[in-house]
Amino acid sequence: VLMNNDWNADREQNHLRRMRQKQFDGLIINPTGTLNADLARLHIPVVVLASGESFPDFDTISSDSAQASRLALDHLIELGHRRIGLIAGPLRRRKSYTHRDTYRRACAEHQLDADPALIVETTFSQSGGYTAMQHLLALPQPPTAVFAVNDIIALGALRAAQDAGVAVPEQISIIGMDDIFAAATTNPPLTTIAKPKYEIGATAARFLLEQVEGERSAAPRHPLLPCKLERRGSTAHRRDRYG
Repeated sequence: VLMNNDWNADREQNHLRRMRQKQFDGLIINPTGTLNADLARLHIPVVVLASGESFPDFDTISSDSAQASRLALDHLIELGHRRIGLIAGPLRRRKSYTHRDTYRRACAEHQLDADPALIVETTFSQSGGYTAMQHLLALPQPPTAVFAVNDIIALGALRAAQDAGVAVPEQISIIGMDDIFAAATTNPPLTTIAKPKYEIGATAARFLLEQVEGERSAAPRHPLLPCKLERRGSTAHRRDRYG
């Protein structure tokens, strides 16, 4: 049974209630608001698509968010960008903290402009990315590059820049994360950080089947899989747009 929470914590709780009623044999979950204690009360095998920090009692599998964020930021820095915007998701998710922490660390290491106004929190949606990019473009000194923490947000940011008459990548570079299908079909195609989606899904399924069949390892497993840069047309070397 496939259930989509659409990043809605209330909807996720409804799905979990349904699972308890139907007595499912196991669960693979990418949690929005569910906690370690919530999953423990299910009393069934569970694999979490997240890092192990917040779910110490369960097998977890995830991409390495810190490594992925660093790939994106290093790419923009290597292109000469010094004023980089971050469009991040809601802080209720651990990965949102990871993106922010990595961004701040990269700024400190490279002595980049760490203006707090360059970090914009938004929803995981195209409309959220659109509004966030509007905010960044309205700054007295807009960024020359933007890192959006997923491709859906990045697509909205790309459209906002184009609607404002700001050329991508000539006047502003945009990089996303996930490498969804649509990322390669935009104009220009979106530079992004590709997550190992197949490997994550296959590992989660293997972990769950091992638990269902009573073959779980003695201690919970928490592997993090590396990501890779997919360089396309939405990023380019910085130009002196603002003098």
